[in-house]
Amino acid sequence: MNEHGSEHSSDNATAPVPGDNAWTRFLACLEERHSLTDLTQIGKGGMGRVYRARDRDLNRWVAVKVLESTGGGPDSLQRFRQESRILGQLRHPAIVGVHSARTSPEGVAYFVMDYVEGGDLGALIASRRSSGGPFTVAETVELLRPVADALDTIHRMRPQVIHRDVKPANILVPDRAHRDSAWNVPLLTDFGISLTQDETRLTSAGFLIGTDRYMAPEQFRSVQGGPVPGDSVDLYAFALIVFEMLTLRPLRETMSQEAWRFARRFPEVPAHALAAPDQSRAGEIVGVLARALADDPSQRYASAREFLNALESADAGAVTPAAPTAYTAQTTQAAPPPAIPTDGKPLRSRRLLLGAVALLSVAVLVVGGIAVTDTLRHPDWSGDEKATAAALPQVLPDRQNDAGWLGMTCSAADTRDGERARITCRGGGRTLIAADFGDADTRDRLGSSRELQELSDGECVIKTGPVGDAQVALPQAEGKDRYSLLLASDTAEEDLRGIPVCS
Repeated sequence: MNEHGSEHSSDNATAPVPGDNAWTRFLACLEERHSLTDLTQIGKGGMGRVYRARDRDLNRWVAVKVLESTGGGPDSLQRFRQESRILGQLRHPAIVGVHSARTSPEGVAYFVMDYVEGGDLGALIASRRSSGGPFTVAETVELLRPVADALDTIHRMRPQVIHRDVKPANILVPDRAHRDSAWNVPLLTDFGISLTQDETRLTSAGFLIGTDRYMAPEQFRSVQGGPVPGDSVDLYAFALIVFEMLTLRPLRETMSQEAWRFARRFPEVPAHALAAPDQSRAGEIVGVLARALADDPSQRYASAREFLNALESADAGAVTPAAPTAYTAQTTQAAPPPAIPTDGKPLRSRRLLLGAVALLSVAVLVVGGIAVTDTLRHPDWSGDEKATAAALPQVLPDRQNDAGWLGMTCSAADTRDGERARITCRGGGRTLIAADFGDADTRDRLGSSRELQELSDGECVIKTGPVGDAQVALPQAEGKDRYSLLLASDTAEEDLRGIPVCS
């Protein structure tokens, strides 16, 4: 028997899938050990798959997380077991609990945990984004306060627990209307890459693990030889979620990948970006967000609850501490005022002259402010993203956050396997992903479709076909055959017939 209760295990065990013999044996194992039946897959991630199962003895639904494979080396199995151990130690109403962690006779690692009927915060944000209604501060605070308490609780534990992958997809939102639901608050889940203070030294070499869109700036600095960050990464990710809920836009999409990693700055947030009830307090609310997302961890709020309390106070109009900026502002010496005439001209003339100078100064400041604001809101593309935009000028705009084809707003996005660049455009019920795969062979292997038809207007040729619920368009012209365009919309198939990829 090994430490997880199996008679033997294999270093190359692969998670069984419905239809194979291993699946039948795995089902028998779960029923014999835990009285679990009726497995249905409900999710899949980088480490494995998650199933809903019926606990026959206790007459309740549970979730079973199964490690995809241990063949990739000991790290994946170690992280899997670490997640089960951490969850087994945690007791909090806003943290998904684990009931059992075992290994099957064939060596497949799994654990049984709470099943939460409902969805996740990522899906909830996407729903709000499609309907165009940001969360109010009151809604955000009410929804996230249990999660904030959960984060602060694990950060106070000794040894301290750091989640390291706090993001909307890892916050489960129960369906309170469901009659069988035992949950009434959102729950934090997926501790697969968590670490404790005692384990930091073991995992610091590979610390850049997580989701790029929700990573703190100090995580990138740690890879370059900086100190290994602590719970600040969770607090920063939590603040990113709040920013996204209040503006319906991830902070990552406001800047290039280079700026995100090496020169992160808090952007301008106009009042109209917030929900209508919060717009009269936009200055105070944005000030709290800026402090929570400061580049220097020491300038941020000390806990998730302190951050939410400050946000709630700002929304109520209470005085809040001035938010530190994420950078040191440069001060300039003001130019001396023009000399007042002393040639005996009437005082009224002098006042008119001073008034004109003042108006001119205000005009210069306004124009300069508009120019700076426009640069911050619409930065240049960089690197491979710039090359992608240049190759598809009628589809993608010249600058980020501007309107491209069909009025969709475009911004840089995280790349996927095989991609050199990815740009995402949204608007009018459509989502377009333009990806650069570097060459035609890689594109056709990774970014293609099995059911392609060729479309041509005599000069421009594209191939198109379905990819899930979306449609892909592949330009065939030399120099453009490295790019893939994936469009999701109710009219995607018809829209792609007119996509201007060859001009």
